[in-house]
Amino acid sequence: MTNVEILKDKCTACGLCAKVCPVTIIRKENGEITVIEKLKEKNCLSCGHCVAVCPAGAISIDGDGGTCEERYDSEILKKHLPLLIRQRRSVRAYSDKEVDIEDIAPILDIIRYSPTAKNAQLVSYTFISRKSLAEFIKYCYDNVDLIGFPNFKDIFYKENRDILFRNAPAVLIAHAPNKFIPIIDCTIALNTFEIVAPLYDIGTCWAGYLMNLSRQDKNMTKQLNIKEGNDIFGIMLLGHTDIKYCKTPKRKPIDIDVLK
Repeated sequence: MTNVEILKDKCTACGLCAKVCPVTIIRKENGEITVIEKLKEKNCLSCGHCVAVCPAGAISIDGDGGTCEERYDSEILKKHLPLLIRQRRSVRAYSDKEVDIEDIAPILDIIRYSPTAKNAQLVSYTFISRKSLAEFIKYCYDNVDLIGFPNFKDIFYKENRDILFRNAPAVLIAHAPNKFIPIIDCTIALNTFEIVAPLYDIGTCWAGYLMNLSRQDKNMTKQLNIKEGNDIFGIMLLGHTDIKYCKTPKRKPIDIDVLK
């Protein structure tokens, strides 16, 4: 059971925690902040909103009062975040340099803060490289008929051209149990990964063919030793690239209807 604790000697009864609690288990009554115990076990999401908003540091969840860290600079991000997003590229040409788990560890540390439905945090990952990747590549080409591209197998084995993996030195797979909305949880996480990846000299590309194959091939999860009960909801190619992009291509204007 999640233990939400309010330290009465620190609490100023400002009511901010009650205001932001998404499941209303924290209430302000008679000038005091209380946690509705009978609702806590069933409803608390451990989202941390109450911890994050408390200026007095009076709230903890399971003994954790949150981390005091430097706040982001909105003026800097207003300039640099749009640049990072506009200059994102799908990378399909990789150098021979290997990608190891240590290379993406800082990115993984960031994406674990990606939002998930009901803060369930059910997304897991499988990182594949080197010998395991070579085995996975062969497995996928041997089964590519399942998605209606039998010619891909000939192109790979006879012409030595890799259409499915683009010679990427690593692959990252996001998987989760089919609970709540796992496809959105995994997509948000991998989208965050690809936005941040260039900061760590990692190029990425969504592997659409492989995702289609994972939907048709029910044995892929066993082949990759995916956690039992989990399904694959996102596959991303990873690698270093020597290519430097110097222009930002145009995109269509935003298509939006405004209803008032």
